Amino acid sequence: PATKGQLNGQPVRPESTATVALHDTAKVHDTAKTTPTDSKPAPRQSRPQVTPSAARGRRPGPMPTSFVPGTLAVNSLPPGAALYVDDTLRGSTPVLALPLAPGSHRLRLELDGFKRVVTQVTITAGLKTKKTDLHLESLAP
Repeated sequence: PATKGQLNGQPVRPESTATVALHDTAKVHDTAKTTPTDSKPAPRQSRPQVTPSAARGRRPGPMPTSFVPGTLAVNSLPPGAALYVDDTLRGSTPVLALPLAPGSHRLRLELDGFKRVVTQVTITAGLKTKKTDLHLESLAP
């Protein structure tokens, strides 16, 4: 506890003023002459960042996903055709449940000895879209 006429245990003359810094140290400024009371200022400490959920003592919840996938089922006649979705090979027919982002996608089916089949499909979030019995025409006459 400070007594009258003292600041941080140091005597203070009435003509002096005191400045208190944010980190709870004090410096005395004499109007006649300036002499620091501390030889070295205390180091500044950074405050930890607190997230709102951490402030309440709970873990943050799961991040929301950007979309709910839909599924695609594709069958071809004959079976065994390479299935490309948006120019990426995704397997061979039959494909029973391929997860895809909602929206429009380009399907391409290729099988040696048969003409290529290209078609569009629209996937709806959470639903299964079927493209069944896609007929590949033979290249032989």
